Amino acid sequence: MTPFDKHVSVVGSRRIATTGLGFDEVFDILLNAADVARSNLAAPWASSTRKDSTMNETQDVDALNEGLQGEYFGITAYDAALGTGLLSAKVATVAKGFQADHRAHAQAIREAIERLRGRASAPKTWKEYAAMYPPPKLANEADVLRYAASLERSAAVADTKMVAKLHDPALRTLFARIGGVEAMHWALLLSTLGEAPIPDSFLPVD
Repeated sequence: MTPFDKHVSVVGSRRIATTGLGFDEVFDILLNAADVARSNLAAPWASSTRKDSTMNETQDVDALNEGLQGEYFGITAYDAALGTGLLSAKVATVAKGFQADHRAHAQAIREAIERLRGRASAPKTWKEYAAMYPPPKLANEADVLRYAASLERSAAVADTKMVAKLHDPALRTLFARIGGVEAMHWALLLSTLGEAPIPDSFLPVD
């Protein structure tokens, strides 16, 4: 018998010469091998997708905590401004309204972090924030308003930039909405100071 003959299947007996297995058995083995091959091809892709999704969520939580600290800073800054005794009753009422907005923003961001199974960062004290971002000397109401306007400007710019950092479309929308309110705060404060409420056609980039 030639080497060639040893590798030829004997059709009449439905046996494979080199294996001793039946044709149906070999066919089943080949099908199983094909399934395994397809599984091996798909598994890395699925694993990569899950890994990317987890990484995106982690990055979103980090970005959300960054935004949350900005809202905490705004809340404590308004507390400090109201505590100076430099604000008239009318302006103090507006300041409290702005502060309530920041509290609502912080709550929405905390809830978003919790939905991603992340941990929301804790607020710092005004002393800690003031050490990180030293406020100017505040001698009268106009000084306080000008300082508040600068903070609201920074908040509007930061929230606009945050949209580009986030992966989740719903979170992008959230920060676009928050940034819009911060921009309105800024505009109203500028107007109160007698300045143009909308100084440019676009928000600043920095």
